[in-house]
Amino acid sequence: MNRVIIPVILGILVMIASSMTLQEVTGQEIDVLESGVISTASKDYTISNNFEIRVFHDGELIRIKGVTATGYPYYAYQRTIDGDTELRGKIFVDGKVVPLVKKATFVKEKELEVLTELLILIKQPLSAYYTESYNIIAKVFDSSANPLKQFEHNSGLIAGVDVQIILTDPQGDVFRTFNATTNSMGYVDKRFQWQYADPVGKYNVTVIANDGVSKISKQFETDYKGYHPYYSSSDNP
Repeated sequence: MNRVIIPVILGILVMIASSMTLQEVTGQEIDVLESGVISTASKDYTISNNFEIRVFHDGELIRIKGVTATGYPYYAYQRTIDGDTELRGKIFVDGKVVPLVKKATFVKEKELEVLTELLILIKQPLSAYYTESYNIIAKVFDSSANPLKQFEHNSGLIAGVDVQIILTDPQGDVFRTFNATTNSMGYVDKRFQWQYADPVGKYNVTVIANDGVSKISKQFETDYKGYHPYYSSSDNP
């Protein structure tokens, strides 16, 4: 039994030691590192010494991101207001996003909005001709759950995120705008059919995702080529 406890204690001491510089700068204790444990409503997880720390707003907000001793990725945000510490975050267990809960020893009954790092990935045609359809599928992920940025990744998709898709034509004018909310599978699917009179050239595609706390914008391109060169003149308007 002692052989199991000693490595865990040593691991926690290493983590606390590695955070000393941050504590000196911010003047704040980091609850996750002090306890060595993160918790969901049903289970506790021991954290490993594989973690990163970022400080925002002169130490008022601290983010810790890492993996547990059993290999599950997590992130947590700690905010200190008037001496009260608030702690929120998420852990990714078996493909599911599970909220972290605050342990009673650290908890004050206040709400903290978690700054989820959003990731937008899209699938769209790189080019199209007259009468062909333009179809864009935009997926919104929690970036921590999809570190390799794979479009077909099945975990970490976020439902209920506001998404705006703006196509700007080659002259720089807004051509089409779509406003939607990600469905239960974490994506939006929009399409239209190109018309002969649509300006030929490269279109800028801006995709904006906003969950009410975090916001991200990405730029893409698609190329409308007009009528197909292999069609005869009688096939075109």
